[in-house]
Amino acid sequence: MIELSINRMRLNVMVGAYEEELRAPQTVYADISFKAAADGACLTDDLADTVDYHALAARIVEATGGGRVFHLIESLASTIAQTCLAVDKRISEATVTVEKPSALPGLAASASATVVCAQPVSHET
Repeated sequence: MIELSINRMRLNVMVGAYEEELRAPQTVYADISFKAAADGACLTDDLADTVDYHALAARIVEATGGGRVFHLIESLASTIAQTCLAVDKRISEATVTVEKPSALPGLAASASATVVCAQPVSHET
């Protein structure tokens, strides 16, 4: 099992619980780590044996863009994590933290939410 990360991925998304937040896309940052059955890549040095994080990042942009509206950063983080699991079945678990730098403008503070999602466990015998 390998743990891979995409750090501080900048996304421009429609996110906000209040009407004024949804007037224009906002910049958020996502830290994404995922566990993948990609041990072979350590020996082969071949992209085919691991998760292509360029392709994964492109799918995350698709899943969170296109005018889609998120009212909570929690649902945004969950969407990103679920996208990771759907893109490559070798990914068994994804942990996503979304930071919204403009969440508390009067206090010069950001807010973040972390979501952990895993592939369903098969109970086949």
